[in-house]
Amino acid sequence: MRVILGNRATSPTVLGGDAIQQRKTGEALERLGVEVVLAHGEIKTFKGIDLVHLFNIIPVENTLTLFKQAKAAGVPVVLSPIYWDATEFLMHTQSKRERDYLEWWQRTRGQRLLLVREADYLLPNGVAEAELLIREFGTIAPYQIVPNAADKIFYYGNPERFRRRYKQRKFILCVGRICRRKNQLSLIRALQNLDIDLVFVGPVDDYPYYRECRNEKTRCHVHFIDTMDQYELSSVYAAAEVHVLPSWYETPGLASLEAALAGCKIVTTGRGTAREYFGDAAWYCEPGDLDSIRLAVQNALSHPVDRGLREKIRQNYNWDRVGRLTLTAYQHVLGLKV
Repeated sequence: MRVILGNRATSPTVLGGDAIQQRKTGEALERLGVEVVLAHGEIKTFKGIDLVHLFNIIPVENTLTLFKQAKAAGVPVVLSPIYWDATEFLMHTQSKRERDYLEWWQRTRGQRLLLVREADYLLPNGVAEAELLIREFGTIAPYQIVPNAADKIFYYGNPERFRRRYKQRKFILCVGRICRRKNQLSLIRALQNLDIDLVFVGPVDDYPYYRECRNEKTRCHVHFIDTMDQYELSSVYAAAEVHVLPSWYETPGLASLEAALAGCKIVTTGRGTAREYFGDAAWYCEPGDLDSIRLAVQNALSHPVDRGLREKIRQNYNWDRVGRLTLTAYQHVLGLKV
């Protein structure tokens, strides 16, 4: 079997969860004997291709272009939507950038509708995502839940590596692109009176928002670190007291999965699929409520680590399992014996 895994043109340089999901799924499929071609923004040829698997319907124009090319070539399309409804978040913010984005979001709804109805098969990351797609778009293509996953390297993180380099001991961690959807400014404001360090790791996606975060007056010490490689990241997860992801939506957030696999306590948004992954072993917050964020963090700080969560993530949310489930979906679409 020869397949193309396609994503937005910027996915090699703007490394988001969709890009990691594309690459790691491809690696898992290759271990199962599938020939994988990664495509970013364009597909040069469909010769010898059995199936195209596209990721992410948020940057919908690029995904729709690849979809139409595949359909014109007579190649079936599997779609990982990685979908969330951005409307509430975009209406909540006062940023001109987000107001412009809201207009675009509403204007392009019909393109997402076409994708989720006309694809041959959908692979949402959780039941909550599938239910959201049905609420938003009504009838959708047949689907199978394929969860997100964390790389096994995070299970073996050495906390002392980070502590020696950055001289940080007790701290709260938030890993992700610095942008309004990830909601770092609300986290800073929620914890402004706590006497504990707050460490952000991730590239800046929105510089005006980053400046707001840097300029916020707070009692806690706030540190920003640019992108780390996986070895360094595994160390910072292992060293942190709590990892917090107060985003407006996550499916469920690769950073939360990685942190849990490293043995870190988890605070995450209640919006999205996180509860399906973490159950009662995490603390949940509302992104628009500072008290909710603060209370969730304080509760996490006052409780011990749930060691069972780490093993649950290791056994159930790994890329080898994702590869097997994805291959089963491909075989179903192609009418092959499973």
